[in-house]
Amino acid sequence: MIAKNTTIEIGMSESVQVKILIVDDREENLFAMEALLESPDLFIITARSGNEALGILLEQEVALILLDVQMPGMNGFETAELIRGSSRTKHIPIIFVTAISKEKKNIFQGYESGAVDYLFKPIEPEILKSKVRVFIDLHQQKQTLENITRKLEMTISELIDSRKKLRHNEESIREAWQAAEKARDSAEEASRAKSEFLANMSHEIRTPLNGIIGMADLALLETINPQQKERIESIRQSGESLLEILNEILDLSKIEAERVELESISFNPMEVIERVARMLSIKIYEKDLELICKIDPNIPDQVIGDPTRFRQVILNLLSNAYKFTEKGEIHFEAKFRSASLQKVIIDFKISDTGIGIAGDKLDNIFQSFEQAESSTSRKYGGTGLGLSITRKLLDLMKGEIRVTSVLGKGSTFYMSIPFNKYSETGPISEEAEDKTGSFSPVLIIDKSSNSSEAIRAVFDSLPVAYKILINPVVDVDELANSLTNEKLIIIDSEIITTEEKLLTDELPKVLNSTKNIPVIVMAPSTVNLNKDDLIARGLYSILRKPLFPRDVKATLNEPLELRQDNALLNQQDIIGIGGGRSLHLLLAEDNPINTKLAVGLIQLKNWKVDCAVNGMEAVEMFKLKSYDLVLMDIQMPEMDGMDATRKIREIEAMKGSKHTPIVALSAHAMKNDIDKALSCGMDDYITKPFKPKELYIIIDKLTQRNIEN
Repeated sequence: MIAKNTTIEIGMSESVQVKILIVDDREENLFAMEALLESPDLFIITARSGNEALGILLEQEVALILLDVQMPGMNGFETAELIRGSSRTKHIPIIFVTAISKEKKNIFQGYESGAVDYLFKPIEPEILKSKVRVFIDLHQQKQTLENITRKLEMTISELIDSRKKLRHNEESIREAWQAAEKARDSAEEASRAKSEFLANMSHEIRTPLNGIIGMADLALLETINPQQKERIESIRQSGESLLEILNEILDLSKIEAERVELESISFNPMEVIERVARMLSIKIYEKDLELICKIDPNIPDQVIGDPTRFRQVILNLLSNAYKFTEKGEIHFEAKFRSASLQKVIIDFKISDTGIGIAGDKLDNIFQSFEQAESSTSRKYGGTGLGLSITRKLLDLMKGEIRVTSVLGKGSTFYMSIPFNKYSETGPISEEAEDKTGSFSPVLIIDKSSNSSEAIRAVFDSLPVAYKILINPVVDVDELANSLTNEKLIIIDSEIITTEEKLLTDELPKVLNSTKNIPVIVMAPSTVNLNKDDLIARGLYSILRKPLFPRDVKATLNEPLELRQDNALLNQQDIIGIGGGRSLHLLLAEDNPINTKLAVGLIQLKNWKVDCAVNGMEAVEMFKLKSYDLVLMDIQMPEMDGMDATRKIREIEAMKGSKHTPIVALSAHAMKNDIDKALSCGMDDYITKPFKPKELYIIIDKLTQRNIEN
């Protein structure tokens, strides 16, 4: 073990030294990272193996661990799991420093072992310093908050003692009053510190996340091969997972402070459910689980409510079922209960075959930071906030939730949500001709009776006659000879023939030589079949599991070529927003990655853009040129975005020139931050990380409004 402190500043704000543990089996790596991080504010401790690191952690308290993955004896993943398994060390953030493959499975293994971030060798010095700086700042803010909390607890204790003395004399009453005033001030200070900590944490994490998610979105808008697209999607999904955790913490804070305001807009509840199920189905099927969805066709197409919070509730419950289920099935059922003149009530049931919950723990699972067992968070991860947020959101929505569970067999969550009834106005649009009925009768071959229940619910809502054959092993010749008047065959992708070949490969060969019956394969999202694969196998199309009525109708009504080009059409739709107009924009942003992202998105539209690195530079550029719109970061050196906006508005007033729209780009996501930005003269606000479509829509809206005015 080597411990040393050094002399070069990397930006730490406190005078007290903070301890960092660096674990690597190679001496040159330890020396290099010590040299990069040397600072009078840091006390660097080094270890050359996992065992040595564990011994150090028994004696020392550290703020951050930089842990190599590939080490002899005990590797980094094993070391991290042992660190997370100790109550003394489980909350210490771990950054893996590794040269191993960046494949998704290796990254996921690291996060499951307890990592909060990754650094890939060779290490970029500025990235290393930046990430260490963020976690050290968070550590120091946490210590500050803990100190304030301890002071508050001591003050409250003094207040209790003072109240006991009230019975003795008036002097005791005055002392108690002073103690109460002191306690109130301390409580307000603690509240301010908590709000400041959450705001700072949100900003520091959202800024790099904007670069990660935004650059991935930008790359996906370009022409790339399927393998590159899959990798970029993985990067984007990982970034969005981190964003979800951050949003959970902020959501809980907003709910507890009673700052959450529900939207009241029209939306399609079935569409929200389908999107959530589709998104999670990839993970569910990768885990070799079955996702079975039964949606009542009587559920209205439109209701009035908050689609974002509704999606969050469904996502939390399905994610919870996925997380705690290792084998078996996850069932999701939505059922229309009743409707009155103003209200529509929908009941939901989410069940799994997971680990279950002990009876004496059921009351605890809806509490913040609570899980059924303390060992659960170590094995399955999670913040323990999902169900608590779900309960609080349902209370706001006037909904209800309850749970039943059998330990070792699984859990079932029952939920009911009232929505306001949607009253349709205006002319009814003509629907395209539905060709679904022309495929009747349909033969469906499925592998199990459980999944066939969901299939039956789907086809009961469609205008087709159907028959379900449940058999995981099929004699292809016998099946072909038994066919009579079937016009369509749908086959589960896992069904095999008696010769142990895939039925989806063999049946089309037999039918092409005898009967011309289209065959559709029914497969999870993990099965990769493109247009060429379908043609080569003689298949008509593919239906992704879990099945929904709208998907079946779309598949049977839409030409194959059009479906295959949907992804490209979505890209063109995004890029096409506001197209055909020539705009000149000013971008004020001090972060180089975020600057590259915004410039890349703007240049996709063939718009001109000038860049400033701070508010002062943006003001000077605005004096010299006329711009159609300004994109303004809030937090910048020399002059921040709000002061720059005030200066620009003063310039416009002095010159009598037109009003130039200014849009805030900020990682601050709290409502009071948005209100401050709008009150200083900005026209709109985009929270980082943002989507390309969101940016394009706001630019198009504000510049179009200026043209009309």
